[in-house]
Amino acid sequence: MVNVFSNGTVEQYTLCRMVLSLYCNAGQAIVTKKGDLKSYITVSYHLEVANILSLHDVQNKYKMTHESSMMFVVRKSDGNEHMFKPYKKGLFFSDVKQDLPAY
Repeated sequence: MVNVFSNGTVEQYTLCRMVLSLYCNAGQAIVTKKGDLKSYITVSYHLEVANILSLHDVQNKYKMTHESSMMFVVRKSDGNEHMFKPYKKGLFFSDVKQDLPAY
């Protein structure tokens, strides 16, 4: 499973023991850092990639439902909900500017 973040919600960066070579929106990204994603898990950290969360990891930690309107809703224990809608090519994303406070 791969969880990668690039924005400011990742705290306390450390160097990875193993380098991750990731092919994504930034082309090939060599990931050498990891950090704690606030109130979630440890994630890989790279400034030039989109934020990526493993669906498997999210559903193991939070209550999650698949709505008939083609979206996933993640419900955190504090009552916050985050909606993940499909992008044009089928990858699900959450628009954190419109959601309640981000992870």
